[in-house]
Amino acid sequence: MAAESAARKEKRAELRILWNQRKMTSTAMLPPEQAAAVDLIKQREAKIEELEQAIAVMEAGNEKLGIRSPQRPRIPNAPTVSITALFDDYAASGAAVPHTVAKWRAAVVAFVKHLDHDDAAAVTRADFSGWLKALVASGLSTRTVRGTYRAAVARVFKIAFDDGRVAQNVAAAMEVRGPKRVKTKRDDISDDEAKAILSAALEPQGSNIGEHVALARRWVPWICAYALSI
Repeated sequence: MAAESAARKEKRAELRILWNQRKMTSTAMLPPEQAAAVDLIKQREAKIEELEQAIAVMEAGNEKLGIRSPQRPRIPNAPTVSITALFDDYAASGAAVPHTVAKWRAAVVAFVKHLDHDDAAAVTRADFSGWLKALVASGLSTRTVRGTYRAAVARVFKIAFDDGRVAQNVAAAMEVRGPKRVKTKRDDISDDEAKAILSAALEPQGSNIGEHVALARRWVPWICAYALSI
């Protein structure tokens, strides 16, 4: 009981630090979820799981305001929780198809390379946010960053947090921000391009293709052109 009480006290202190940082930067009214998180500071018997979730909520709010979360002190001689090993466990569970595993593994490897270490317990929200921003700055679309890179690492940390292998889910509710990609290719084709395609369709087909393919090459472009002109 004494250890659990000390753990709660430590979590409340951590939440209080985040709240004090927020007060120094913004006096605006808190959203309901952040207000509920602050209320837990006063509850001596609050559940540790609730405090951890409250810390993640407050960190997410601070992140949107550009407030850098403090580095958490590491417990001396604490065992390293390998990010790579966490993903290997997820891959071995069969929860994702092989194609997704291969694509997400590359994203996890890129994250570890960006961090220059493989310790999940040492990762902060600022680390994760900085990596996502660097990916967008490198030219990747926000859709790619969101759907592959963020998704892969976020899944690893969610499972690790749910299983009690890390103290917090640093990837929870993390947004990917970046410029919208400008569309450079038009949907239609010019009259000259259409004429070139239809003229090519009338040319003799090679002798090494089947009759059905040759007929398709000749008539499909014309049928499409006729249908679009109606």
